[in-house]
Amino acid sequence: MNPAMLLFNYLLNAFWQLPLVFCAAWLAVRLTRHNGPQWEHCIWVGALFTELLLPFGQLNLKLIAAYFLSLFAPAAPSAAASVSISTGPAAIAAPAWQLSPFLITFVLAAYAALILYFTGRLVWRLLKTSTMRRNAHTIASEDYPVLHNFFSTRRAPLQLLVSQSVSSPAIIGFLHPALLLPPGFLDRTAATDLQAALAHEFAHLRRRDYAKNLFYEVLTLPITWHPVIWLTRARIAESREILCDHLAAHITFGPHDYACALLRLASQQSIRKPQTIHAIGIFDTQSLERRIMKLTQSQIRSTVARRAVTLAACTILALATGAFALGLHVDAASASAHSKQSSSRPVHLAAGVMAGNRISGAAPKYPVEAKKKHVQGTVTLAALISKEGRIQHLTVISGPKLLRNSSLKAVRTWRYKPYTLNGNPVAVKTEIHIVYSLGN
Repeated sequence: MNPAMLLFNYLLNAFWQLPLVFCAAWLAVRLTRHNGPQWEHCIWVGALFTELLLPFGQLNLKLIAAYFLSLFAPAAPSAAASVSISTGPAAIAAPAWQLSPFLITFVLAAYAALILYFTGRLVWRLLKTSTMRRNAHTIASEDYPVLHNFFSTRRAPLQLLVSQSVSSPAIIGFLHPALLLPPGFLDRTAATDLQAALAHEFAHLRRRDYAKNLFYEVLTLPITWHPVIWLTRARIAESREILCDHLAAHITFGPHDYACALLRLASQQSIRKPQTIHAIGIFDTQSLERRIMKLTQSQIRSTVARRAVTLAACTILALATGAFALGLHVDAASASAHSKQSSSRPVHLAAGVMAGNRISGAAPKYPVEAKKKHVQGTVTLAALISKEGRIQHLTVISGPKLLRNSSLKAVRTWRYKPYTLNGNPVAVKTEIHIVYSLGN
């Protein structure tokens, strides 16, 4: 398949399949809402990978259904049967729509421009992150007892920096991670609130969220143009923050006190946003209200049976969504190739299709000599019918010799209504069967 058409095919299917996957993931999150934040985060990450890969696939549901039906269908009893053979080619289905080469070229050019833009923006923000790190100044944890006590017990390989470019604590880097702090943050923040912020960033560090976030962005560059990808990545970021909140609350002073510390930290946060999206901070998402609700709401203990049922329900939902999306896969490349072939070559149609288009012509006459010799049978002719509906070329494929001339003489006078494909008349190749039969 042409790589350009393969790419166009991918974009066309991604346009409608991604919203379908997003809705299925949202429903799965609702089904597993009592199983903890880890489930929600895994579902959204799985949805992101599915949205990236699903438009490549295709599934023939008719063949699969026929296979399973054949397994359970009873065997047919053996019986004597007569075989009737018709020698006409099968009618082909004309495509319901035709792609314009200009449209394909325009869409692919626009897509290439978008990919270049998003790639350039990613590179620029990575450079800004590197510059921000170089301009920050290092502080020693020994100068601040809270920092020293926190990181000495957890042995986190972390560089501590103060930067003018952030408004709240944030983690950057994955090979050599660093914690960025706003100027004056250590002096104006209470010890308990500082410990809550450090615990949250420590959870990001242990989960390697900075590297994961960068990986997701690079991975989804081919479909970053789709708004559903933005929504999915926003859900990933939100569930990531909720998960880190639960981890941080577990290693500090419990969900309620940790939630209170989050509110106090939010009240003193500057409204200025960081200059890069690749700094994983405690207030990166606009979901503080939901995070507080998740921390303070009463937790329903999920039993093993409940988890198994929700896992089975999510699996069935995922399989049904994937089968539906793959079964309705739009093959734009085949439709375009078929349209090009149909416009340049004659269309092959069965004899019965063109029989209804015949508007005039003489009927074949039974030759006298054939009657005397009791010759009967079927004469099969191969005909090429022009766009105007005239017999352009006619040859005999098979049939008794005494009957062939009669068939050729009659068929050459036939006229047809022009056959149209996508509104345009096309030449047609077909077979004409003339049956000569003598009564008893």
